[in-house]
Amino acid sequence: MKKENFLFPGMLVMVLALGLVFVGCGDSDENVFVWNHVSSIDQLNGTWIATYEKTVPYKQARIHWDGEDFWTSDDQVYFGEMNLKFKEEHIWTINVNAKTESWTEKRTETYFGGNIDILWGRDIRYWWEDDDDATVNNDNRSVTFIHSEGPYPMYDDDDGFWGDWFLINKAGNKIKRPDKQEIFGEYFDRIFTKQ
Repeated sequence: MKKENFLFPGMLVMVLALGLVFVGCGDSDENVFVWNHVSSIDQLNGTWIATYEKTVPYKQARIHWDGEDFWTSDDQVYFGEMNLKFKEEHIWTINVNAKTESWTEKRTETYFGGNIDILWGRDIRYWWEDDDDATVNNDNRSVTFIHSEGPYPMYDDDDGFWGDWFLINKAGNKIKRPDKQEIFGEYFDRIFTKQ
């Protein structure tokens, strides 16, 4: 009996100690979702990625882009049942030592549903034929656009440190811009994760 009483408290201490180690190593909700203003440019050093995805009826996307007057009865017949999956990836790189930053935006539109089997080969894949920024993927019926800028000198604000416009989580692996990302009328938090 005495041996069992001795082992139980010892095991309990070890379990508690291991629990504290694992909790300390991981990103708890508190570390991930508690935000503070960035106080030093060093906190932003590295590459950060934000991704947004939304799937909508193609009609909604077309009206959003071109206006309702451009959606005709013929469009309804041909494209009315088609859908569009829209994905945007923003890649922001800050090199504190070189005092530069660069930006890449990657946008992929994937078409599916309705008459896509007919329309992709007949019409849709040719819409971007002359667009040098577009890469068409016939296998999954998508088109990807990539636009990059930089590296260019890091913005210098005469009024003080510009980075305090951003929020950073306690773990230091996510930053959030105070403005929102709009996709087809829906607004997303602009949260970047450190790579």
